[in-house]
Amino acid sequence: LDDLFSSDAVNRSGLSLREAYFDVYGLCNNHLDLRMGRQRIAWGTADKMNPTDNINPDDLEDLFDFGRHLGSDGIKALVYAGPVTVTALAVPAFKPAVLPSGDLGNALSSAPEIPPTVALSATPVATPLMPETSFKKSVTAGIKAAYRLFDFDFSLSYLYCRDDFPVVQSFITAVAPPASPFDPVPVSARVDLVYPRLHVAGADLSGQFFGIGLWAEAAFFFPESVDNVIDLSLLGMGVQHSPALESDPYVKWVAGADYHFTGDVYLNLQWVHGFMNERGDEIENYLMAALDWTVLNGKLKISPLGIGLEMKNFDSLSSTYGLVGQPQMTWYPVDNAEICLGAHVVDGKTGTRFGAIKERDEVYLRTKYSF
Repeated sequence: LDDLFSSDAVNRSGLSLREAYFDVYGLCNNHLDLRMGRQRIAWGTADKMNPTDNINPDDLEDLFDFGRHLGSDGIKALVYAGPVTVTALAVPAFKPAVLPSGDLGNALSSAPEIPPTVALSATPVATPLMPETSFKKSVTAGIKAAYRLFDFDFSLSYLYCRDDFPVVQSFITAVAPPASPFDPVPVSARVDLVYPRLHVAGADLSGQFFGIGLWAEAAFFFPESVDNVIDLSLLGMGVQHSPALESDPYVKWVAGADYHFTGDVYLNLQWVHGFMNERGDEIENYLMAALDWTVLNGKLKISPLGIGLEMKNFDSLSSTYGLVGQPQMTWYPVDNAEICLGAHVVDGKTGTRFGAIKERDEVYLRTKYSF
């Protein structure tokens, strides 16, 4: 399981290569372009929170850097059919998401439910089970059609993939003999994690209306069912079955807007229904907001408002909310360089995702240079 906390372990290479590909342009009468190699294939029009963006595995090594993904090795074709652009893709090998390390992972997952009659002698060992390396078991394939009408871009998409966040499939106990007849019987456990298949149908739009940027995006998920097996036969309690993931479809969506005010002030608002790892009945609502003010001829950007508000239950919001604030200042001393000083301020009630990491407030300094 520790390998899922490292992007180097997930990539299985000594070089952290984000993208490396080659393009072939203008095949078949200039109506076909091909791209082959490691690439970031981004779908969706929303700002970082994209429910249709399920091709590349999520990279949550930094939990607060929403929208970051790893590159995937595959082939992408762009077909230009008049006003419609069709994208077809295939990624032969599956890679799981990179999970946040330490207690930051509590924001994305919870411990498996252990029957109250079972007293474990050690923490269960979780083992992710990767799909077979065959093309049939590991491939991600999809198609998208995009069209522009007036000042708006529209697209429809379909993707056949695997969920890159694992699901608990089984909880297996093993009984070891006690050291002496007077000692209690030690009970250990193993938790198996699997990555279920998904069919994802998506739609999105983006454009401008009277200077206001607008976007909306929705994805309909059709998962395969996963059976959770609790094997207590060695304790004389038989085998219990329960659905770890049902095959019932569910939907995630995002709607947002942004606007540039006079004085170089920028406001961005998004309503998010479904975090990247949520499924079915787990889906919650989030309000994301960002306010930027650029001064000194673009040399300094002040961002006093950068929040994510989790709303778990509207009927009792005061006791079921979570909140992340991200104020920051970014200085651009020279072209292509930036220095950013900011903070993450986390709060929330017990049972919320942000509430599980409310002790993880932090201050950060980030430098970046592009060349």
